[in-house]
Amino acid sequence: MVKSYKLLLGSFVLLSSLSQPVMAGEEWDVKLDVQASTGDYSGSTQRNDVNSIGAFVSAEYLDKVGFTLGYSNTKIDFKSNIKDIDQDVFYASARTYLTPDKVSGKFTLRLDLYKVDNNDATKSTDEGRIIAPQISFIPTSKNWYVDLGYTHSNYAGSLSLDQWTPTVGFAFNNKYDWLQLRGYFIDSSNSARTQGEGSTQALEAKLTHYFKPGAALGVDRFYATALVGERIFAVDSDAASVYNLADIQKGSLSLGAAWDLNDSWDVLFIAGVERYDNQSINDEYDNRYAYFNISKKW
Repeated sequence: MVKSYKLLLGSFVLLSSLSQPVMAGEEWDVKLDVQASTGDYSGSTQRNDVNSIGAFVSAEYLDKVGFTLGYSNTKIDFKSNIKDIDQDVFYASARTYLTPDKVSGKFTLRLDLYKVDNNDATKSTDEGRIIAPQISFIPTSKNWYVDLGYTHSNYAGSLSLDQWTPTVGFAFNNKYDWLQLRGYFIDSSNSARTQGEGSTQALEAKLTHYFKPGAALGVDRFYATALVGERIFAVDSDAASVYNLADIQKGSLSLGAAWDLNDSWDVLFIAGVERYDNQSINDEYDNRYAYFNISKKW
């Protein structure tokens, strides 16, 4: 009954890199991200709130290979006599970039691993072991982007899930705007563990707008994300996020802004709402959250 609360940074780093690659150092580009989030479960009969902290270190070598290591801790406060949950998520990612002579663009081969451990007394969300390969392509013009991801997740007991995430993105408005569309197609091996659903489908849309210098409040980028449909135990590869809250997510909406303080430092703030449904007890509720990230590049 836990969500590894939104490591949202990854999705916005990816979108930004499509038009503004990180440049720091002669051979290795290194970046540290520290983040925190808080959420309130409005209308829930079981949960009060959720709080999370985390950090990621990423390194890129001459646009040939890249690595990321991350950790987050999430605490969920429950009502009544339900035991609070304390969860740790460990994340590792490796990627390599290919630029064939006969293709005007770049392929990325990526592999992500997640280890999820918590003190869930029911064990329904504990012992998560996740592997997620992905292949993507972006042309030299950076006018569009495609990827295909697959995720296999195992949890304590008898639950495994297979997820496919086809994605397409494209630039418009002279590259001041970028729209990404991603499908989530998730199959469960045990519908009794996934709210009676053997499969779920959802569509996520992410819009990024890049401002010219001198914009109001000094904002450099604006983000808007919306999810429609249903998904459960989803994994978001852009955000390096595991949604192991054992309730069905039935849509979400978030808005965010980023400020580039200088060549090395930037900050990101996001606020949003997610809709959930525990069909077993007929409990529909919202998670209203705020997220903050500060990033340092070398």
